[in-house]
Amino acid sequence: VGVTDEPLRHLLRHARHGHQRRRRRPQRVHVEAPALGVDDWDLGPGGVLRHHARLDVAPRGDREALRELESGGALVLSATDLSNFLNCRHRTALDLGEARGRLRRPRVQDPVLEALFARGVEHERRYVSSLEQAGRRVTDLADIREPNEAVTRTVDAMRAGADAIIQGALAEGGWYGRPDVLLKVAVRSAFGDWGYEVADTKLALETKGGTILQLGLYCEMLARAQGSTPERFYVVTPDTGTAIQQYRVGDFAAYFRLIRT
Repeated sequence: VGVTDEPLRHLLRHARHGHQRRRRRPQRVHVEAPALGVDDWDLGPGGVLRHHARLDVAPRGDREALRELESGGALVLSATDLSNFLNCRHRTALDLGEARGRLRRPRVQDPVLEALFARGVEHERRYVSSLEQAGRRVTDLADIREPNEAVTRTVDAMRAGADAIIQGALAEGGWYGRPDVLLKVAVRSAFGDWGYEVADTKLALETKGGTILQLGLYCEMLARAQGSTPERFYVVTPDTGTAIQQYRVGDFAAYFRLIRT
């Protein structure tokens, strides 16, 4: 399948037999991630790594997360899942257990997190409002929850030449994501003399590695949808000095190749 699958095989085997708390000191390990564009991973009979490719279930709420389809045993993966896997295999094992109904995520009311979430929503709203004030024709797909419908509506909006697409949906194989904004740019694509680039709103003033990975995966899926690789992606911060930070996709191509091998 073109990936180093031993760490993932170990992770899934560990998830299959349950997790026991270990009392030893955690060790820093090097983890090879699954390839961008991989359909899905699971352990078949005899511990053989197998993959699937289906997308026919709506996400649970607004949060992107690893989740299992109701039929076929396939998984839908997000950029957050890939980032979590790179940082902590145990976190991925816990998410896998939840997706398969073996574990229940604890529900904790945290006023701080709720406040941060509200600030994030307001930050995105202000950015979208600035696009509208600049005369951009905005198509908002935030209310479309079913994944296949959201992907179809996103492609239709791109084909129609919408100036900005809010909460569009992108999918490739077993990967699924919803970038905050897809911005129309003057570049040749499968749709004509225009294409799209990704912009995501973040509260952090400094762009983190997980954000680069997230937007890089969005760019991979967007390239498949429009038939051309976007040149840049953007992080929209609350910083009044440099609110929009732009990055060239090519500058991080080596990083993405490292993740894929």
